[in-house]
Amino acid sequence: MNIDDILVDQIKAICITDGKQRVQSILQRQATEIWGEVCEWEGKKPTDPFVRVSPDNPHRRRLDDIMRKAVEMDVRINVRS
Repeated sequence: MNIDDILVDQIKAICITDGKQRVQSILQRQATEIWGEVCEWEGKKPTDPFVRVSPDNPHRRRLDDIMRKAVEMDVRINVRS
């Protein structure tokens, strides 16, 4: 492996790491916002220790989509503070 290949690999790793951090930040913000809406619809506070999300909650699908995207992008998000 020559020096150019090593540099390219390092630049790729930096770009991937930076991209993941940006994606994580965006998904975290969206998930926290939607979690608040989910909890409000359920009559709970986002900080409550247990929140049962009913199947007819209109915000559930959006939260599921964000969680699925986080798994696909291999980033971790947390809606609890």
